[in-house]
Amino acid sequence: MNAAGAPIEPVYQTFAGYPCPRELWVCPVCGPEWSAEQICSTPLRSVSFAQLSAVHVMSLDDDGLRYFFPRLVELLLVEPSPWFDFRLSDLKGRLPAWRPAERAVVRQFVVAVWRGRLRTYPPSQSYLGAFESDIKATVLSWLGQPTIGERLQDAFFAADGEEAASQLSAAYELWALCIRG
Repeated sequence: MNAAGAPIEPVYQTFAGYPCPRELWVCPVCGPEWSAEQICSTPLRSVSFAQLSAVHVMSLDDDGLRYFFPRLVELLLVEPSPWFDFRLSDLKGRLPAWRPAERAVVRQFVVAVWRGRLRTYPPSQSYLGAFESDIKATVLSWLGQPTIGERLQDAFFAADGEEAASQLSAAYELWALCIRG
């Protein structure tokens, strides 16, 4: 388990067969202190966010991303600030090409993360931590209403851009996962 209560070990096991990319490129601006050889020789569980950023991990081909994926999601759960440094929304478009077992372990992991987040809401180190437990219950009750899902669906169908539709689709999926509890 990791800090969010999600089992990371199955993710590492599922993606263990992928080697570090042979032609790994390290951005000279983002990571001038590392070479591709240094990053590939670092045990995966010791790779840092800075190294993932230096190889532009989300820009790698699918096999390269799958090598680093377990470490990326593990770090994202323990380090609150880098969420926006990685284009995780791009992952949704790539997942259908992954093997069924890989997609399944990603889904299980994400569900466990969200359930863990909801159980520990509000987080202790966040601007959301200002919510009191009675406000939390009110907000979660409000979010659980079927009307919220209907409005998210209506907004999705009315969206005039691909990015807006993608974000609304992701919001609906999150809402649906949360109400299934």
